[in-house]
Amino acid sequence: IAELRRTFLSLLAFSLGPTVLISLGVGVLLARRSARRVDGIEDTLDRLSAGDLSARLPPDPAPADDLSRIGAGVNRLATRQEAATEALRQVTADIAHDLRTPLQRISVLIQDLRARLPDESEPAELADRASAEVDRAVSVFRAMLEIAQIEGGQASARVQPFDLGLTVRQVVELYQPSVEDAGHCLTLNCPHTGPTVRGEPSLIAQALANLIENALRHTPEGSRIDIAVSADPPGLSVADDGPGVPEDERGKVLRRLYRLERSRTTPGHGLGLSLVAAIAGLHDASLTLEDNAPGLRVRLVFPPEPGGLAATGSSDPTR
Repeated sequence: IAELRRTFLSLLAFSLGPTVLISLGVGVLLARRSARRVDGIEDTLDRLSAGDLSARLPPDPAPADDLSRIGAGVNRLATRQEAATEALRQVTADIAHDLRTPLQRISVLIQDLRARLPDESEPAELADRASAEVDRAVSVFRAMLEIAQIEGGQASARVQPFDLGLTVRQVVELYQPSVEDAGHCLTLNCPHTGPTVRGEPSLIAQALANLIENALRHTPEGSRIDIAVSADPPGLSVADDGPGVPEDERGKVLRRLYRLERSRTTPGHGLGLSLVAAIAGLHDASLTLEDNAPGLRVRLVFPPEPGGLAATGSSDPTR
């Protein structure tokens, strides 16, 4: 009986030990594979949440299981969302394109009518007001078309490395007289050279111009507008000491045609920051709105350009 017991225990040890080790090894491999698949699903969902509607999960060669079904559902949802968003963008672009020409013709007709009316008369005043409203509508449709073209990638062919500091200095020099006429103070803190980023210089200049005009429009006379260019990470910022934007509204002001309640009586159409956001997306840049205590700081940070120029020399404050 003792010998049988020893033999049985030996057989049990030799058979059970490898079985346990094999089971543990297979379990670890399956767990790691499942963890990688879950990480892939989470990464795809994060990209979709960030606005990258082209994100998809790769086809799963493994037999269908719960994770495969979840991944297929995520892909179907992303495909439908991308199609709906693209259709909405196309409809917006078509409406803006089709209505811009009739509005421009109406503007010409109103100007012709105004030329035939006596000055300082009530009909002439009405014609002037109608012409101003038509011009405002034309500017809205023009901005919507620009956003649609940028989001459609039509400007990506013109992307090239350029000196961000040089572009910013040119825009600031252009706006300096109008800022001073408005009673504001404009300062620039920018390296003498660089940094070099990859993008479309005219679009970056347009984004900066929109940010300056936004600060001019929503700050009282005598406010300060500070523009800075950084090299690490490469980017630019526009800050003012005006009323700012509440934290819970900062994401909303990037939407098209969205305006704060207090800004509805000021000029504008709620597309300036939307255009800046579209330009940032085209350049894979991050756009953030921060509290300047007081006021608003808009920061645009670009991906580093390999082999780009480093910011050398002292900064160049300009008033």
